Amino acid sequence: MLSSKDFETPFFTKRDIGYRLRKSADSVSGYLKRETSSGRVIRVRKGLYAFPENKDGLIDGRILSQNIYGPSYISMEYALSYNDLIPESVYTITNVSLNKSKHFSTPLGEFSYQRVPQKILFSQVERIQGQRGGCLFVAQPLKALCDTLYCGKKSWTCLIDACSDLRIDHEDFPDVRATDVDELMENYRNSRIHKFLTSFRKEAK
Repeated sequence: MLSSKDFETPFFTKRDIGYRLRKSADSVSGYLKRETSSGRVIRVRKGLYAFPENKDGLIDGRILSQNIYGPSYISMEYALSYNDLIPESVYTITNVSLNKSKHFSTPLGEFSYQRVPQKILFSQVERIQGQRGGCLFVAQPLKALCDTLYCGKKSWTCLIDACSDLRIDHEDFPDVRATDVDELMENYRNSRIHKFLTSFRKEAK
């Protein structure tokens, strides 16, 4: 019987199971059907699974979110919370993708994905190595604001507007280089984002 010790990460795919068991696709499907029915395996979504002993605290939902639907990166409210910029705890892991917007309610948490058109998806996204395999991708604060502006159809015209709306202490927002603002302006085509960034650039160094 397989356990979490057989895998590099706390979650695994149907292909991973097939590799470990050295069995056909039909045999793997039968195995997973039995194991999920008995509760020995958790079905996160189609094709993605985890063991119940990992449910409480051992699975990093932020890393898991990159495997549920992608390519994607963590952004908007969750990224701002991750960077200690908004006071509230955010329980839904909010992500951005170039694919169709989706929401997943799983035994391991809530995961939201919003489509935000842009030239380079991972521009100004930080890659962070997980403690037990896998990695997470988190938008830098200004990019998280741009995604929030787009998805929330905000009408911010400057950083003060955004900080007031999201209850961010303006003084806590990290300094951003003018070249980084220019990079984001090139990356997004949305007029509201461009208007916001044009104002922001005046404050950038």
